[in-house]
Amino acid sequence: PLKGPMTRIYAKNVGAAGRIYCDFQALSKRQIPIRQTSLIDGEPIAEIDIIASHPRMAIQKFHDQKIASTFYQDIADELNIFREKIKKFFQVALSSSNRDKARGGFKKDTNYDSYDFNAIEKWMRNNYPLVPLYQSLSMGFMNHEGTILKQVMLKGVEEGVVVLPIHDAIAVKQSDSQWGEEALKAAWKSFFGTDYCEVKVERPSNEKSITTLSKRYL
Repeated sequence: PLKGPMTRIYAKNVGAAGRIYCDFQALSKRQIPIRQTSLIDGEPIAEIDIIASHPRMAIQKFHDQKIASTFYQDIADELNIFREKIKKFFQVALSSSNRDKARGGFKKDTNYDSYDFNAIEKWMRNNYPLVPLYQSLSMGFMNHEGTILKQVMLKGVEEGVVVLPIHDAIAVKQSDSQWGEEALKAAWKSFFGTDYCEVKVERPSNEKSITTLSKRYL
């Protein structure tokens, strides 16, 4: 992961998918949290994530509204449905090409049922009726994420800040976390022309740091 390339992977056509991938991201698949507890130049990392990235893009695009950083939890509280189910619904509803596929994806390998799927769908129709569900919107949104993260990474190169991509998030040194927040929001505004981005910063404790990344390898 220290020497692997940065690769932007599309799905069949340019403009579909297009996130940036590297070996660093794959560390999270291990049985222990190597990625989250990595070091950059001897310093623990901070992971800075765009909150509800795809619903945020969809509602911004079709309703010109900025959703709250508590978007998933707000819906969960209103419908009395677990937050994880709310998030799962948006994952499948925005990535699937039809309703049957989305409903199947919602229920696959979970104990989720059609009742919750229908309730969340109804909430979405009532509150954001212009957003077209089941139209594979996520394919384009992933491409937007790739462009935004690329812009942040290039800014890091110019300013001497190590930036590693994690799908719709970045990893930087904890001392650079404020820089990362500002850079991610600025890239969103530059790309979309709006300041509708909200981010979440996670900082693992120093005691759990177990691996080292150095910018001399990047």
